[in-house]
Amino acid sequence: MADYNYTLINSTESMTKPRRRSVIFMLVVAIIFSYETLKYRTESDKLARISSQLQIYIPFAKNGSMMKDEYQDIKTKEESRIEKIDDILDNKYKNHMKSGDKHVHDVKKVNIQSKSELVRLENDHALESSETLLTHLYVHIPKTGGSSAFGLLLRLMGQGIFKNDATTKTPWKYRPCQQGTQTLTTFPSGFFTEFRKTPCNLWMTEDSIENSVKHSHAYTIIRLPEHHVVSQYFHCKEAERHKKKEKMPALDEWLDHHVNRMESKNITKANFSLPKPDKYNCYDPINLQSYMTDFDQHLSVSDLQSKFEVIGIMDQFEKSVCVISIRYTGFVTPQCDCTDQQRHRSLIRTDHGVQHHGATFNLTDDQHFKIAKLTQLDSLLYGRAALAFNNQVEEIEEEFNIVLCQTPQLN
Repeated sequence: MADYNYTLINSTESMTKPRRRSVIFMLVVAIIFSYETLKYRTESDKLARISSQLQIYIPFAKNGSMMKDEYQDIKTKEESRIEKIDDILDNKYKNHMKSGDKHVHDVKKVNIQSKSELVRLENDHALESSETLLTHLYVHIPKTGGSSAFGLLLRLMGQGIFKNDATTKTPWKYRPCQQGTQTLTTFPSGFFTEFRKTPCNLWMTEDSIENSVKHSHAYTIIRLPEHHVVSQYFHCKEAERHKKKEKMPALDEWLDHHVNRMESKNITKANFSLPKPDKYNCYDPINLQSYMTDFDQHLSVSDLQSKFEVIGIMDQFEKSVCVISIRYTGFVTPQCDCTDQQRHRSLIRTDHGVQHHGATFNLTDDQHFKIAKLTQLDSLLYGRAALAFNNQVEEIEEEFNIVLCQTPQLN
């Protein structure tokens, strides 16, 4: 550096005075311009470095390897994401300018150090926006505990925003909203904008994530495929609200029907856009979870983490709901934090009036074989989802320096 300075000084000394004045003037202008640029764009630069600092948007495999095409795809999504957050900050800057806020520069100097701080910023922006933004999407796969998960999210949010002393409560300014089977292609048409005067910013619906191009964060819960298929059958066989339950055949006959469909028509996944798969108006069990998550055998664990902010698993249902709540709100409620103590009571689930459940029904060997045929892709999804969820739990525990409860309880 000393040699460089020496050369620069000597070269300026050899110049004429007017020439030196011109060079010095240009240097001063450049310094002022750089200062002003950094002054207003500090936050944008910080956001552009979030991936490398926190490794939250480009989830490299642990061995450091990633296929070139896969990296480029995730990199493109990351760049789009940063542009979106940059727009949020720009809008905040412009709004403060219009209001004559003397502290406008502070808007561009928000010190975003974590994923949770970023999502809180997005939630605030969604409330301020004149548009209805699909900030959070819960893909409700039928018979994976979606109704229970939705109820528990509301109960966790009913505890208020907990501050550091775990006693101060602040009411939420937004809430999740249940949309039933509303198709995502129509958003925001047909979707609630508020419920009981509280704005919606997470929507749960039974539709494939493939039909959504507007969401910022997605969540879902995956179930062990064998249990999932059995649960679908008994819902149609026993649930009071299923209108044709008296016409449902024996389990073997129902499974045979779908195995024949799959093999004769070369069907790889269920598809809600097609006609009902049988005369019983029941679910289509052919890799239903893969259809809802737009999964195929080429999607890796890191792909699932990129596609879903949280991809929970039903074997850890309560913990999955806690992780969804944390990533949705950016806060940890005490019910989910078992750093200093262990809680063992489970949260309450909804059973829809069904007596037989997937995890408790005894199958024959032949039924096991048929279900395995129908859910080969779903089985692959479940295995990768379990690994992805484990990574997402570790990420939260590291970010907040906590240990999440295995079976959280609500008081």
